Amino acid sequence: MGSYYQVTRTPGGGYWVNEGDAFDGIATEGAALAGAAIGLAVFGTFRAVGKFRHDRAWAAIERAEQAQDWPLLERLAGGFVRSHPEELSGYGALAQAMLELKRPPADVVAMTNQWLSRGGSAGEISGVRALSYLDAQQMANLLREANSLVNFNNEYKVLGHMMRARALMWLGDLSEAMVNATTAVSLMPERMPYEVRGDVRWASGDLAGAIEDFGRSIRLSDDPIELLEKRASVKHAQGDDAGAEEDAHQASELIEQRRAAAEAKAAAIQAIPSGGWMPEQARPSGIACLNCGYDRTPAGKASCFNCGRPLPGTPSQDAVSVTQPQGVAEATAPQQADSTPACPNCGYTRTPTGKASCFNCGRRLPTE
Repeated sequence: MGSYYQVTRTPGGGYWVNEGDAFDGIATEGAALAGAAIGLAVFGTFRAVGKFRHDRAWAAIERAEQAQDWPLLERLAGGFVRSHPEELSGYGALAQAMLELKRPPADVVAMTNQWLSRGGSAGEISGVRALSYLDAQQMANLLREANSLVNFNNEYKVLGHMMRARALMWLGDLSEAMVNATTAVSLMPERMPYEVRGDVRWASGDLAGAIEDFGRSIRLSDDPIELLEKRASVKHAQGDDAGAEEDAHQASELIEQRRAAAEAKAAAIQAIPSGGWMPEQARPSGIACLNCGYDRTPAGKASCFNCGRPLPGTPSQDAVSVTQPQGVAEATAPQQADSTPACPNCGYTRTPTGKASCFNCGRRLPTE
């Protein structure tokens, strides 16, 4: 199979489920948890931004996140925070980059202190700190932060119990780790809580229970490769070689699919010109906005990146057009303003009146 997982002893006197036969896999395990949990806790802020969707700086941040270019995301989000310190969405993007790059917890805490001073969510901030401590294997700090998280409601409480289970498992208190993992499952029976409890059960010697929890986690996961590999490893330890081979085969097929998708994505990113926008052939569903004429909104987006209006052909636009009198769409289509010159660099003529730079290539427009 692609990877082999096993339970090993930790420097803290406890247990950990990691990849390979040495502690090199611990960091990988922590990173996997952080990547999934950040979608649960912090990305709510990152994705919720609306005010800045028309802003070129925020559009660049979104593209860096979509490309998983974490150094670029860190640089862009850091600049955004400095320019717009009151916008909490910037801190969420910066937190994502810092966690993915495994920046030292001291740096993460310093950033989150600024985030908190601007009115950031205490639950989100505590979650970011906990994930940073997990990646750095600072389990005493992780346990302290987890004890804070469990006092919140909703997803932060769940994250707190998962972090508690991880820290207690590392420190060797498997019974309390099981209590916290089960609490997380009862509060939110989703992929991550089941995986955490599966790890605790495996470390406790309950192989059948671990297989059951990993199975539930697999059914709830959009990307179950590591989970299939974990379950295959437990089945192998249980003596079920046929079951282990079946899970390993499924994981291998998904790995190939992931590799093909990554190669296609890399090719699309390579096709992006220096201005940052993807060429027409790489975004065949790009549509011009009927309200402002902007035609650089990435494929798959329902609303214009410039004015926020629904794009033609999307469900929201179709719903609006049903209730409008015939001819409204034509009446609201943008008219070429005499005072808006064509871009001398690329020839683009749909930049709205009053804008200083071309919406296509970013070059400054001639004044007159």
